[in-house]
Amino acid sequence: MMAIKRRGFAARLASTAAVSTVVGTVASTTAGCREDDGSPPLSEGVGLDVAQVMRAYFGDGLDSGRFVGARYRRRFESDDALADDLTPIVDIIGAQPTVDEAVAALQAKVEADVQASSMLVVDGWALAAAEVRIAALAEYVEA
Repeated sequence: MMAIKRRGFAARLASTAAVSTVVGTVASTTAGCREDDGSPPLSEGVGLDVAQVMRAYFGDGLDSGRFVGARYRRRFESDDALADDLTPIVDIIGAQPTVDEAVAALQAKVEADVQASSMLVVDGWALAAAEVRIAALAEYVEA
């Protein structure tokens, strides 16, 4: 698991910069987080672009994924809590050398959650917990 500082991750999730590398700068409309706290870049040693991974994972369903992600994100009172929740998904992506392998790893995690009955309900829909978290990450990807 990549060692990251929680505040650094939350600040990057809440920044308005363009989507960059996975575990790196992720675009958002959330305001109010302080600027970079000097923690090491989250993209350190990771060459995948989160936008590419999200587009490959969702395909034509990216807008639907973003919608589910936005709904799920409302559950969190702070960016730190959201960052904690999304970190395992980011770690899965960050551990993969290619976009295709990242998508396969995410699909495997979703399948594992289904097999383990690890589900979350969002707007009345029961979805695999990993899929909801992937959607929450996709919410930060510009269409």
